[in-house]
Amino acid sequence: MELREQYITMGGIPGSMSSVEFEAFVKSEQAKWKEAIDSAGLKLD
Repeated sequence: MELREQYITMGGIPGSMSSVEFEAFVKSEQAKWKEAIDSAGLKLD
């Protein structure tokens, strides 16, 4: 099974974006999850 098919099987929605769009997406995800982790008081051992 190809990666794209595995992704779809797991409920993913494949798409494409430029490197600039991908960078912005990663930064927004990092900020979102940092806020969630910080507010939950989670720490990495």
